[in-house]
Amino acid sequence: MAQALRSSAHLQRLRREQALNAVSSALLTRLESHIASLQGLAAHFEAAPAVAPGPFSRYLDRIRQNTVSLETGQPIGWIPGQLEDPRQRILFDPPDLPRQQLSALRALLTQPQAIRAMERSRDGGRPLLSEPLTAGSRRMEVDERMLLLLVPLYRQPQDPLTIQDRRQGLRGWFVLPLQPDELVKGAIRVSEFQLNEPVDVQLFASRTADRASLIHDTSPRRPLAAYATDDRRDLDILGVRWQVATLLPWLDQARGGSSSRVLFSGLLLTALLTVLSHRLVRQSLRIREALDVADRAHAQEADARGELRISAEAFRQIEEGVAITDLEGRLLRVNEAFCRLVGGSREELLGRNEHLLDRQHGGAVDRAGIWAAVMERGSWQGELRVQPQDGPPCPAWLNLQPIRDAEGHTTLFLGTLSDLSRLQEKDDRLNHLGNHDPLTDLPNMRLARLELEAAMEQHEGGLDIFWIDLDGFKRINDGFGHEQGDRVLEATAQRLRRAIPEGGLLARIGSDEFLVVLRREEQSGKPICRAQALIQVVRQPLPMSEGLVVELNACCGVSLFPEHGRDPGQLVQYAATALSEAKQLSPGTVRAYDPRMTRESLNRLLIESELQSGIENGELTLVFQPQTDGQGGLLGAECLLRWQNARLGTVPPEVFIPIAEASGVIHRIGRWVLEAAGAQIRRWLDQGLDVPALAVNVSNLQFQEAGGDLPALVAGVMEANGLRRGAIELEITESCLLSEIGATEKMRRLEGMGVPIAVDDFGTGFSSLSVLHQFPISKIKIDRSFITGFDRRESSRAIVKSTLAMARELGLITLAEGPERAEEVALLKAYGCDQFQGHYFSRPLSLTAFTALLASPDRQLPRVLQETEAPVA
Repeated sequence: MAQALRSSAHLQRLRREQALNAVSSALLTRLESHIASLQGLAAHFEAAPAVAPGPFSRYLDRIRQNTVSLETGQPIGWIPGQLEDPRQRILFDPPDLPRQQLSALRALLTQPQAIRAMERSRDGGRPLLSEPLTAGSRRMEVDERMLLLLVPLYRQPQDPLTIQDRRQGLRGWFVLPLQPDELVKGAIRVSEFQLNEPVDVQLFASRTADRASLIHDTSPRRPLAAYATDDRRDLDILGVRWQVATLLPWLDQARGGSSSRVLFSGLLLTALLTVLSHRLVRQSLRIREALDVADRAHAQEADARGELRISAEAFRQIEEGVAITDLEGRLLRVNEAFCRLVGGSREELLGRNEHLLDRQHGGAVDRAGIWAAVMERGSWQGELRVQPQDGPPCPAWLNLQPIRDAEGHTTLFLGTLSDLSRLQEKDDRLNHLGNHDPLTDLPNMRLARLELEAAMEQHEGGLDIFWIDLDGFKRINDGFGHEQGDRVLEATAQRLRRAIPEGGLLARIGSDEFLVVLRREEQSGKPICRAQALIQVVRQPLPMSEGLVVELNACCGVSLFPEHGRDPGQLVQYAATALSEAKQLSPGTVRAYDPRMTRESLNRLLIESELQSGIENGELTLVFQPQTDGQGGLLGAECLLRWQNARLGTVPPEVFIPIAEASGVIHRIGRWVLEAAGAQIRRWLDQGLDVPALAVNVSNLQFQEAGGDLPALVAGVMEANGLRRGAIELEITESCLLSEIGATEKMRRLEGMGVPIAVDDFGTGFSSLSVLHQFPISKIKIDRSFITGFDRRESSRAIVKSTLAMARELGLITLAEGPERAEEVALLKAYGCDQFQGHYFSRPLSLTAFTALLASPDRQLPRVLQETEAPVA
């Protein structure tokens, strides 16, 4: 009987120990799962510049979907690194937490215990669990204390080594608020599943089992003394000292007085069976325990051997040199890469008891200083020079880190040595690419300016700077392709390189532009002659594919040092300014810089700037020059643009129109003129006036605009103002007929809209009457250069007479521009000219004057220019 009682007591102790182990293990497992989730979150945002709400929530959604450790509503927070007022910056997910719960969570973070926990986690560089916290006067959904699980995030890819580094490099904490009740209940569920019976648990936030430190009690009515000392265990979890106590309810009932008789009777009934089976059970348990111990030892040994093999293979094959030293730096173990980098065998390095820094090449190393830094900070990293076995001395990067034992004491040092030669080669290559043209390997603009500055310091005798621009290179790309174009550039660069004397500079500074800098010597000749010689080099024939040969030409701008200045950037700019003037002339032109060019360039920039704002400020106006039948009758008028600027005064069209075309402002001006003309016709019609057709000039650029639609613009103006067909006439130049592939289609659309088209300044371009019949042209305007004084020149009379005769045969209306004398008008009438526009009949009229002319009964033009008056441009 006594033996049966003792056997039962032994089984009870085993069962109680199983319950305590199961609950403790479940608690630790749940906390480790939470820690892993937060550490995964920290790793995800380690490389991100900031922890933003959107990415934060999206990543947590994926975690909740893929792990059971985080429940759907479990809040997780982000606290930025400063602690002054974390309530203002904390970020919680999910974002739709109830306001009461969110307020309680924010209040928790202001508690001194919470701030101390954050500081300990920051300084320790590891996850930490806070002491039990309360929200003060605020209440969460359940009135109980909370725990904060904290994981710090630093700016460095690896955790900083010192406390000061951690404080400076802290970005913030990821925080997981935990309710002890929920934490323990989850552990109980796992434990009861393992034990196959219920278990009661008490959890204390200290190692003292009292009511003050109790944070969970499955059965609050049971006294603390009901839990035996053997049923308690101290736990140290993430810096928090806990005590957990477990109790199996059926054992508690067995110990109670009310059930002792029942238990004693049961024991009597089973005593015989217990005595008979006790030895078998004990033997079976011993065999099972022995087998379990053997299995665990065998598995651990196999795992250890596998890890050792993996570590040894990684140590052998890793590309970086790896060395393990003692606390004084003496080598204890090295891999093959380390031996190769420092130029010694393993036997040689280890047999001589060498120091880690003995193989430094090219100078002594401050071994004492480095090792003092290692011992003070726990690590060191820096650049050294080593002598590899199979190459010249090269830079290397040494990183020293401590190896600590189980108690945290440094026992060894791990040094990794990385070869920086490849990185140095890449840096050199990138630096070269950053300063050279990749096609010709010539210096680019950046390097050219630096070398020019160096040359100016060395050669006070003078330098000639040439900016060369290839003419016609675009047609080579268009005709032969960019690959052939690159070959032409390479060949041109080689020819120029051979032609430049020693000490000169050749750089490619644009797609088809080169910069040349030459020293000025007594026998070198004038800069203009040197520039022409360089152009002759460019002009040499170049063989192309399919047996073709091309000849390039070039323009050149020249600036001089020191005559034009001592700033390299300005000298290059002066050469570019001179080149711009040369390109406006014929190919092969050379221009030397003159200060006048800068003044004119600045003036053009000023005009362009003022013109941009002048359009917005309403500075543009229209005047109207009447067109007549030669008898004074009004047939129409041409809209002429005028610009009155507050800063520049009256700017003539022949000054600002070319600048507007060069800068692209002409498109805005053309739109404004069309819209202003259409609106003015509408106002005249509303006044009851009979308005003849108004002619509006269209720039060649506006006609060719790739992204624009001139017919659609004209149609919009006519529709917006309710204009009839023929109310607006467009005047284009001959270049519109030659350079625009879609000219015919645009003109056909305009013709279909009832918009007449006239060719302005006819005779000054490259077209002829023979090609006009291909386009829907209704009128030609003979340029004033043919009309002025043509009655006094036989050749001019013949040109005008034949032009008028051929136009008449083609059914075109003819208009003579600029007649100023009665003899010119009379001869034009005799030759059959239809219309006239010039000062002989009327100067351009202001809006008021032209409105008065429209309102006059006979609308006859008075002759405003007497024959004795000088012509007006």
